[in-house]
Amino acid sequence: MSPPIQIRLHYVEARPDLAGLTPALMARLDAEEEARARRFVREETRNVFCLAHALKRHALALEGVTAPRFRKGAHGKPELDPPAGEPPLHFNLTHTNGFAACATVRGHAIGIDAEAVDRRVIDRDAVARYGFSDAETALLREAKDPSTTFIALWTLKEAVVKAIGDGLTLPLKDFSFSLSPLTLSIAPARGEDAADWHVACFSPTARHRLALALKRPPGREVTVTLERIEPETLAS
Repeated sequence: MSPPIQIRLHYVEARPDLAGLTPALMARLDAEEEARARRFVREETRNVFCLAHALKRHALALEGVTAPRFRKGAHGKPELDPPAGEPPLHFNLTHTNGFAACATVRGHAIGIDAEAVDRRVIDRDAVARYGFSDAETALLREAKDPSTTFIALWTLKEAVVKAIGDGLTLPLKDFSFSLSPLTLSIAPARGEDAADWHVACFSPTARHRLALALKRPPGREVTVTLERIEPETLAS
């Protein structure tokens, strides 16, 4: 019997005093990441970007990768260059208003996505028409709390796309989530089996929702360790 697949899911919450740590966080970044950080006009966005990429390095260091280099895979998904270990280490990063998370796992494609529950969506119905299945659209229409339902569905769908690394491989409307209980279904024409996927939702803070998607052999057990990291740890 194969051992469980072990996922480490690290997260950090930005605080109002984060700006004082930003120079130390930025010092953790490589030249390309630092250049990207400096292009942000809004200080809050720049601070969370620095926090996220410092968190990425922290998570990788815990897996033994202390001087990571990165490349883009076939579909543009960031990966380690060269691959680390056997089976190779996979990671995925997400950040949103006031929050960042990074997942690590060996040997399996993984995707995560986070959103702030108070995020203002300009046209929720337009997004649903673009990316939600008929069943998801009905679920959203009937929801007592449409905002919470929308964020749950959207983060789950984004996590799957990020795990694959290519939105064209599995278009958004060709797979569908229900929330009670959490289940995934995939259009038969896509040639994908929903049983190959492990999906999960978390509420790591009162303000944020976090979704995870992992492709693995059907029935293989998955364990997830959720670890909160303080900004000072990343800046030290």
